[in-house]
Amino acid sequence: MTLQAENLTLRGPRHLMSSLEKLNIALDVDSTHCLWLNDKHQITAHTSSPSSANDANLIVVRVENAESWPDTKELSADIPDDVHLLDVLLIHHKRWRSLLCTDSTCCPPDGLTIEIEKVECEKPQRAALYAQWQSWLLTSRIPEHLLGTALSSLRDLPLRDALLAQLAHEPRAMEHWVDLQATHGDIDHPAWLSILSSVFFLEEKMDRSHRLALRAIELDATYSLARLLIQAHDADAPRGIVLSAFSRYTSQELLDRANTDLVMSEDFQNSHDQK
Repeated sequence: MTLQAENLTLRGPRHLMSSLEKLNIALDVDSTHCLWLNDKHQITAHTSSPSSANDANLIVVRVENAESWPDTKELSADIPDDVHLLDVLLIHHKRWRSLLCTDSTCCPPDGLTIEIEKVECEKPQRAALYAQWQSWLLTSRIPEHLLGTALSSLRDLPLRDALLAQLAHEPRAMEHWVDLQATHGDIDHPAWLSILSSVFFLEEKMDRSHRLALRAIELDATYSLARLLIQAHDADAPRGIVLSAFSRYTSQELLDRANTDLVMSEDFQNSHDQK
């Protein structure tokens, strides 16, 4: 069994954002994963030992399925002094927690259950839905009979992340989301609310962004994007840090990573060709 996970956390007095790109990690095999990040928080290397530093920032992911949770001190004992340890994530019998997090409501001692996203679009379907979202954003309206389909499609993480990346690379996309929200209101769906929270965060409308993220968490306490946004608010993170998390890849690159044979819509392709 493998886990495809993306974790975003804020850690330390500098409120650095640490990003783990999508990784396939076997949950039933004890292993150590050392992820090296550059100053832009992009992963530059994936090693099995913290002794071979590629960059100064490190996230350790440890899979250990012993009878009891392992000693936390042993997991960070071999970290070189000149390495900035951003986080240590422990996976134990398909549960996980951060060993550096002291908030028991966030990372309880017995960890959180790993939930693998069950909704995945087929390749042609994802391309078609992305093109459809562009149409809805441009017209500021989702037809009522397609609203359920639209919200369900946001459970597909590559599609949702492509829409987030678009916010970073195409400033007008934020305006389109605001107009779409004005048409449909605050729909009670965690992905919808979290994307809107991201839009208002980037527009520096913090009260509105925070309110939407809190409502998303009420609907789904495990929704990672909403948790990230609440952490960003609590840490008073600069707009640029969140923007950089969304801008590491373009919308097209994110979809291409998930679908190597994806054919983008003509309008979206043309917009990138003009850059």
